[in-house]
Amino acid sequence: MTRLTLGLDSRNAMLVTQLDWQMENVLLYYGRYVRPDVAWVRLPDVFPRFPFLVEDTHAAMRDVVLTADAARDVVAAFGPAFPLVEDPALPTLSLEAAVDRIPRGSPYVFCLLPPPRDQQLAPEALASALDRLTGRHAPALGDAPYRAMAGLAGDAPSFVRTSGTPFRERFRLLDEPFTVRMESWLGTDTFRRAGFAQVLRGREHVLIVERGVSLVWFDRNGSASAPIYAAGLYAAQPRYRIPAATLRLASVAAEP
Repeated sequence: MTRLTLGLDSRNAMLVTQLDWQMENVLLYYGRYVRPDVAWVRLPDVFPRFPFLVEDTHAAMRDVVLTADAARDVVAAFGPAFPLVEDPALPTLSLEAAVDRIPRGSPYVFCLLPPPRDQQLAPEALASALDRLTGRHAPALGDAPYRAMAGLAGDAPSFVRTSGTPFRERFRLLDEPFTVRMESWLGTDTFRRAGFAQVLRGREHVLIVERGVSLVWFDRNGSASAPIYAAGLYAAQPRYRIPAATLRLASVAAEP
C-alpha cells in the first residue's frame, strides 16, 4: 500500500483502482487510518461515468492515476481516448532485475508455487532469473506445485526440494538453521490470510510465501531483505497516469 500510494495525495491526484478484493480491503483501511490524504475510488464504482471523472479531476488540476488492472480495463473500454502513460514515479523491477541486485555470496531462500489464475510467469523470465541467482547452476525444478531452493547467490543451491504435496523441511545456510513450511493444499486453497507457506530462520519469521515467486535474501549483517514477489498477490505492479497537463496541452493545440 505504501508503494501503491507513493507520492499521491488529494491535492495532486485521484487514484482509481481495480484490485484483488484482499488488497482492496487493505487499501480501505490503509486509506482510512494511515493515508487519509489519498483520494481514491474503485473503477467499478465510476466506470459508467469515467470520462466525467477524468474531466472533473483535470479541472481541479489533478492527474488521474490508475492501477495496472484499472488501466487495462479503461483501454479496453475507451481505446485511445485517454493518453495513459506509465508513472515514472513508481518504477517496477522485473524479477531478473531484482535478482541482479542481490550481492554475490548472499544467502537466499526461493519458493515457487503455481501463480493465481489471473497471473502469468513467463518461463523464459523465470529461467533467466534462476540462472542469474545460481550462477548458471539452476536445478531442474520441474512442474511440481511445491518448489523451494536455497543457497548463496552466484553458486549452485545447497538445498532443493520439490513435491506434489505440502512439506516441512529444515536445512542450514552458513551454519544457520532454516525451515520451509508448505502449509496449504493448493488444489483447494485459493486464498490464505497468512500466505500459503512460511520461511523461518531459527525461530524468526522471514518470509510469507505467496503463489508465484517468493524470495528473500540476507545482507552481510544478517538482515533480511524486503521480500521479492513475482506473478502473485504482492508482486509490484506499474501505475499509470492520465496527466492533466497532457490533456490541457491537447486542448490548446486543438483551438483555432
